[in-house]
Amino acid sequence: MKFFSEVFGWMFERYSQFIDNSYFRIITGEVGTHGFNGGIQRRTTDRPGLEMGTNAATLSMDVEEL
Repeated sequence: MKFFSEVFGWMFERYSQFIDNSYFRIITGEVGTHGFNGGIQRRTTDRPGLEMGTNAATLSMDVEEL
């Protein structure tokens, strides 16, 4: 969350009142502006082995400049 806050200016809102304590809502911009909102949650199981591939969402985004 620190990385995304510093690099992209995203904000994170803890949703512990609705879900468990490790879920955060992601706010990527003001209402009515381009962007995407979502959530992030701590993995609750062991990390998969190297030979198992990815067992989580893999996301990408398009930006004007890194």
